[in-house]
Amino acid sequence: MVPKGARNGSGVQFGLGDVEWTVTSVMGLPEEREAAARVRAEEVRAETERVLAELAEAEAEAVLERRVIARTELRRGPGRTVRGGGCTG
Repeated sequence: MVPKGARNGSGVQFGLGDVEWTVTSVMGLPEEREAAARVRAEEVRAETERVLAELAEAEAEAVLERRVIARTELRRGPGRTVRGGGCTG
């Protein structure tokens, strides 16, 4: 038999003969939800950091591509354009 009012985790157990009931603590529910929310918030933070790192890498690659294009255009000189695979001008 469970002692009357015995605590078990986030609730209180009551026993009467062979029957036992667990009554969930009113304060336990918000605490459990808060803990779950904290875990989810940390997961979202980690995902955000990963996405931002990928974005920074993609932006760096785009800057390098623009530099290559700009240097190529400078080497060709003013008024020269690429058409059909060759330089004309």
